[in-house]
Amino acid sequence: MSTVPSEPSGVSWSVPMVTTMLKEARMELTHADNKAGLLLAALGVGAGAMIGALLGGGWPPDTLGAVSEVCWWAAAVAMVVAVCLGGASVFPRVKHNGDEGPIAFWGHVSRLDSTEALLARLRSDEYGEEVRTVDQLFHVSRILARKYLLLQWVIGSAGVAGALFILGGLLAL
Repeated sequence: MSTVPSEPSGVSWSVPMVTTMLKEARMELTHADNKAGLLLAALGVGAGAMIGALLGGGWPPDTLGAVSEVCWWAAAVAMVVAVCLGGASVFPRVKHNGDEGPIAFWGHVSRLDSTEALLARLRSDEYGEEVRTVDQLFHVSRILARKYLLLQWVIGSAGVAGALFILGGLLAL
């Protein structure tokens, strides 16, 4: 469970400010998910073309020269890495550290067995909206940072795959 750190003297924060930051982080998370979806769709087209060429026999890599074939297979590996990273970027993260602490998000509620257990946890919760909001801002921000890092790796891997496919094709001419 995350706790609110002690504040240095003279520094203050407010629940409305943290709430605004949380809304902004959630909106940015939606943007990141949209970007991930578009990247996965584009990668699906590229991967489909690669698999179609391989299975259709129209362009088998073993008929290429040695360097072109190495480029083709390296590009295929980079494409698979990009697709896996893209999948990881949209994979739902539902685990929340501190599941025994205060109820801070829907995942905590989903792990309870009954409405009575939920009511008991809510009644025993010593933390208020302030701590919950700060906790959510912390965790949503970490998810967002991880998602963007994965998307950067997706773009890099897809770029390497594209460059190697082009290089392999040019060398085969």
